[in-house]
This record gives sequence, C-alpha cells and structure tokens, in this order.
Amino acid sequence: MGGMYRDGKIRELHVELTERCNALCPMCGRTGRDGAPNPKLAGRELDLAAFQAMVDAKTLAQLRTLLFCGNYGEPVAARDFLPIVDWARGENPAVRLRVHTNGSLRPQAWWSALGARFRGEGSYVRFALDGLEDTHALYRRGTSFAKILAHARAFIAAGGRAEWAFLVFRHNEHQVDAARALARDLGFVRFVPKATKRFLGQGASAVRAQIGALEPPVAAAYQHAGLARARNAGSLASVYDRTPIACRASDKRSAYLDARGRVFPCCWVAAELMGAESEPARASMTRWEAEAGAGAGCVREQLASKLFRETIPAAQAKRCIADGKPRVCARVCGTELGLFRGQFVEPAPAPAEEPP
Repeated sequence: MGGMYRDGKIRELHVELTERCNALCPMCGRTGRDGAPNPKLAGRELDLAAFQAMVDAKTLAQLRTLLFCGNYGEPVAARDFLPIVDWARGENPAVRLRVHTNGSLRPQAWWSALGARFRGEGSYVRFALDGLEDTHALYRRGTSFAKILAHARAFIAAGGRAEWAFLVFRHNEHQVDAARALARDLGFVRFVPKATKRFLGQGASAVRAQIGALEPPVAAAYQHAGLARARNAGSLASVYDRTPIACRASDKRSAYLDARGRVFPCCWVAAELMGAESEPARASMTRWEAEAGAGAGCVREQLASKLFRETIPAAQAKRCIADGKPRVCARVCGTELGLFRGQFVEPAPAPAEEPP
C-alpha cells in the first residue's frame, strides 16, 4: 500500500466507542459556547457487533495499542465497553489497552472488574482529575471528584494500572504538587500535568456563561509554548503556510475510528470536520469528508482507500493553505506550533504521546 501506511498495517488504533458523555466540559467539542450540548451529536455508538465488523481479527492482530478515548464521548459510557475489551484481548492477548476517562460513571464493583483486566504492562486507565475536590468540577462539569477517587481506588486495588491526568488552568495550578503527592499515595503509576492548547485564538480567556472565565495558568511551566509562538507570529495563516508537517499518525502508524464507523488519520482531523466554525477552516477538509463517507467498510478497507493512499499525503505536502495545505495538520502537527506534543509539560517515558 502506498500513502500513509506503506505496508498496509497500523500499530495503534484510537477508537471513539460512543458520542455520549455525562460531562459538559466548557472547552470540549461536545459543548457549545452557550454551555449547551453540540447539536451535531446524535448519541451514536459502536456496540460489540459493530466493533467486531469494523475492527476484525486481522486488524487486531497487527495492533500494539488499542486506545479508547475520542473527541466527544466518554468511553466508559458505551454499553458494550467490557465485552469489547474482552473480545479485543481474546483476539490479541498482547495488545496494550488504554482508556482515557472522566471516571465518574459505573458502580465501584465495575471498576474492580476493569482493574483485573488492566494488569498488563503498558495497559492503563487515565483518570481526568483537574484539580482537587474544591476545583476539579470547575472545568470537568458533571463529574464528582470523590466518586472518581473511589473508582480509581477500586481499579488500583484490583491490579489495574492507573494514571492521573491534570489539565492545568489558573484556578488549579496551585494544586499541582498536592495532586501529584496524592496520586503517588493512592498508587497511580503516573501523574500527567497537561497544558491545554484550546486557548489558541481565544485571547486571554475563554468565557463561558455557566462558570465565568477560564484562564490559562500564570506559571510558565504550565503554559503551552505553542500558544506563545502563535501570539508572537502575528498571523496564524502565515504560520500554517510556512510550518512543515510532522504527521504523528503516519510516524506512529496510528488511525482513528469514530462512533459513526468512519476512519481518519487522527481525532483532530475528525474534530475539524465536525466542529470547524469557519469556512476557511473547513475548506481543505470538504474533499476528505466526501472520501471518508465514500470509504465505507472495515478499518482495513478504509485505510486502503484513496483518502489515505493519495488525498491526505498530497494535501500535507502542499506549501500553503491557499493551495490546500490542511490547517488542522499545520496547527496540530506543524513543527512550529507543535500543539499536540506541547501539551505534555513534563517529559515521560516512551510511549508518552497520546491523544487528549
């Protein structure tokens, strides 16, 4: 196969099992600027049968990592989450299973059962805990800090490997060290402070009526370096034009499957199709969207389509956005801004790079 995956194989598959979520985080793509849910979301979901049809045994056999995260949905909200995990592990016992979750759903016994399934090296569940009890829900709305900790304890006690992800804002940056110490005491294997890239183009704060203003952290250590480079550059369009693209999906042989059964190189491309508010942002994506819709079939069949063989590599090679260079690729994987890689504010052992 030519294009992004020359040998026809991928090593990492990122799956969004569902569009449903119990939270309404203000800067999430599922939440509008008015605080209401994104009307484009229809609660689509991949059940076990649909997952087996999309990610067949041949695809699973070539994977090193199966990540359940996504743009809009909470993976644990998927009705068939455990059966899907069990089937995937049965088909490929060596696959590393990874989950990014807000950790608020399901009974405590469910998390104990999940912990028994995540004992293997390289597998983990990453719990989103953006602060301590008094600050966590200022951003992670609709979730309970106490409940998440109880679930994490049950998961860890059953043998599961847990990570603590801490999205740093001005209102919680003073708690990073205390949260790190608590994570260590509770048995989390890793603490992951993250610098949000979602202030790009939003000035000093992102105003949401339901909570007031979200502001980036004051401490330089927790600020996303790419945002400062964007401000200093003046015109974002000029940055997009000149920056080379170091495509993570191609480098890592990774692909993204959404809850509608569509395959893209990554979750950021899929989000651009669903969430871009301006015509310039969507301009280079319309052809991708058409070809993705035409590429119906399982993951392997879609990866063999013209979209991956020709269209995406050709677009990434364009010299400027006026000529069809994708803004989303220049923004996220462009070497000048580095919005994806720059969100990890502390170095970590490989493999450390995961979707947000």
